[in-house]
Amino acid sequence: MAPAASLSAVAAVLLLFSWPLLLAAEQPSCQLVISQLGPCLPYVLRSVRMPPDMCCNGVLFLGSRYSQDHEARQAICECVQHSISPVLPIDFDLVNTLPIACGINVHLPKLSFSVDCSQSVHHSLSLTHSLPS
Repeated sequence: MAPAASLSAVAAVLLLFSWPLLLAAEQPSCQLVISQLGPCLPYVLRSVRMPPDMCCNGVLFLGSRYSQDHEARQAICECVQHSISPVLPIDFDLVNTLPIACGINVHLPKLSFSVDCSQSVHHSLSLTHSLPS
């Protein structure tokens, strides 16, 4: 193998193994958070009894991709606080139990208008729900 080809192969292997680390360091944009959680609004406003599938897909996406990263969880919390109007009758108990309602196991920060996002990400919700047989 030529030296240039050998270096290219090594670089490709390093990139392959470092790719998960690069993804983990990435913080979600607020636009991404809103696009993923937006379908949950009818549920957290108590307009529907169960969260729509698109809502659960968004919760799963955010939780599986960002739940282990402190800065990403803080970004999610701050985005929700700054994007939702306090005049909306959001039920934050429903917001904070979305993983249970969706039947998925993810770690998300506790959310509300009054929570300190820099602190709440340390006290995340680890929610597991067993679906009835």
